[in-house]
Amino acid sequence: MIAVFTGAEQDEVWPLVRDFHYSRRMPANIQHCYAARNSGGLFGDTGEPLAGVVFSIPPTRWSEDVLELSRLVMVSNGGIQLSQLVSFACKHLRKQGWHLLVSFADWTQRHHGGIYQAAGWNYSGCRDRRMDGLIIDG
Repeated sequence: MIAVFTGAEQDEVWPLVRDFHYSRRMPANIQHCYAARNSGGLFGDTGEPLAGVVFSIPPTRWSEDVLELSRLVMVSNGGIQLSQLVSFACKHLRKQGWHLLVSFADWTQRHHGGIYQAAGWNYSGCRDRRMDGLIIDG
């Protein structure tokens, strides 16, 4: 399958997050979305997103302008190289003046950040455990 990488609207990425991301919710303060889609169509059209990446303003304070890669999701049989989608998105964000991007791999979901590292991101380590919230009744 040949994937086409494009910008995307929030409402295009939402079904992927709803159906395939463990959080089942979109982040707040969304700034940019990108998608991987099937190529094709008579006029170079593309299909529904097979994978998506969402960048938002991080909830913590930073001294520099920064975006957080807050959702990375793909349909279960998408066959997309997510590192390529992340690289595509980063190149477009750099052209728009963004020079600092961060993301956090969720160890509770057995994520280790390998996709980000494959896309050329620098691993900075694991933050200390702390109480970020509560889970009530499961």
